Amino acid sequence: MSFFIANKPNGKDSYYIQFKEYLGGYGYYESIEFEVDFIKQLPGEKAEEIIQHLLGLACITQNISNINIGRYFLQQLKSEWLLSRIFRLSKSLLDSNNYWEYNRLMELFLSLDSNLAEKLAELSLKNNNPEIVEIGKEFFNDL
Repeated sequence: MSFFIANKPNGKDSYYIQFKEYLGGYGYYESIEFEVDFIKQLPGEKAEEIIQHLLGLACITQNISNINIGRYFLQQLKSEWLLSRIFRLSKSLLDSNNYWEYNRLMELFLSLDSNLAEKLAELSLKNNNPEIVEIGKEFFNDL
């Protein structure tokens, strides 16, 4: 199972501009360029909304620019703060029972923390969708 470390988004990319506009609703339009850790300073609910938005970009969208934006900022936020929340915040992705979303989530978790990836692999082995079960099997076969 593989993953990629996301590149810093191109500041002129239209999807990146849309993401910065989304963050403008939280009053942090420019600071995302310099310090993504501001998300940790937001009240819990607002911070979690942004994390869920980033998860959506990283796992649900089909455009590689959006996937890169979501992964880049989640990888930049990698910390105990994020790791203690991200599995719970991934619930809607897990509930979707969608192979592609599970697979992208596994790729993301592999880039963040092996324990997160293992937890997702164990959960996927119990899934009713045989394609999702394969994600867990592939993880454990690659160990």
